[in-house]
Order: sequence, then structure tokens, then C-alpha cells
Amino acid sequence: NDIKIEIKTSTISQNGAFQHENIDIDRNFDAIAFIDITPDEIFLILAWKKDILWDNLHLRPNWLYKCDFTTNMIYNTWICRFNNYSIGAINNTEDIKDVFNHFLMLR
Repeated sequence: NDIKIEIKTSTISQNGAFQHENIDIDRNFDAIAFIDITPDEIFLILAWKKDILWDNLHLRPNWLYKCDFTTNMIYNTWICRFNNYSIGAINNTEDIKDVFNHFLMLR
């Protein structure tokens, strides 16, 4: 659909967090996808660039942003980094379609 999506992946850290680095506010993308992986689960979070709350991300010294999520944020579907977003656990291709279709409705 001619949507430029920045993709960020992360595996879970020992403290139960996912860390996504090098998010560039000036990079040419329409939306961002976070794929978070645990030994037993995969999660997908999608947000439009216009819905990113840049002040809620960590600004790094090189003017790139860092966006962390905890498992509690994901399990409770409460991500304070965006105005609107689509989130879901991914067990099959239908789950991906559901998260993506919800994301498209946020446009």
C-alpha cells in the first residue's frame, strides 16, 4: 500500500524489557513496526510516525532515539510512546493480518 515501514526488532533482556535503538526522526518512513521476541512469544506493535510521542522516547547523544517496552506494557497493551497504535501477540499469519488491519484503521 505504498507505506514505508521502519522495522525494529528486539529480543527480551534479562530484566524483561525490549530495547529498540537508532530511531531517526528525520528518516523517511510513514510508520514503525516493533517486533519483540521472547523464547515463547512474538509481539507486533505498529504505529504511524505522526503518532509517535517523541518526548516519551529516549533521545541519545547522536540525535537518534531509543524506544523501550517492558513485558508489562505489552501484556497490558499500554504503550505510552504513541498516541495510537496497534498491538498483538503473533501466533500465526492471521494474527499479523489482524494487527495490521487495526493499524490501517488508525490512519
